[in-house]
Amino acid sequence: MSKLDIAKRDGMVELPNGEIIRADLSHDEFRISELFENSRITHADEGVADYQFGAGEFKGKRWRACLSFFNQLLLHLDLWANLYPPDEWNLVNKDFHTEVETKQFHERVLAEILGPPEMSDNIEQFRAYELSGQHLALAQQATWRFPWGVVTSTHSFSEGTTNVRVTYATRPQRTMKKFVRGRRQ
Repeated sequence: MSKLDIAKRDGMVELPNGEIIRADLSHDEFRISELFENSRITHADEGVADYQFGAGEFKGKRWRACLSFFNQLLLHLDLWANLYPPDEWNLVNKDFHTEVETKQFHERVLAEILGPPEMSDNIEQFRAYELSGQHLALAQQATWRFPWGVVTSTHSFSEGTTNVRVTYATRPQRTMKKFVRGRRQ
């Protein structure tokens, strides 16, 4: 039986395919793993590398994942379930109704694993999109905070994607500061 789990104590993620993602996973460790062999690089620039791969099936849905590294440091893990009918999902043919269903599905799964989230209203940020009705649900971010980091359920209107992000502590912010300082020198 497949499962998805995010450990509240340390942020370790067990994917539906049985793979374990530890918060301290290094880029080198990932590159020698079987998971790396089954991934494809989706971004590589200035020390940042993103790898996407199938994460298995859970609750009747196919899941995908993306690991993002800066040099050796794991910044975050993105997860998303595919609620589109087979062969209908692509980056061009996104459907708002399905994206709303996907976000609600993610949040039900996360609430089962982590308990109730904090909800924040990001409607001001999305004013340009003239949202109405159930699309307003896409503008709300569900957040679960832990000493090791944060888990969020969000939708990107610019990219048309809905995902779960497991962010480890303040690594992305610290990395961005180092990156910006490095470019100024």
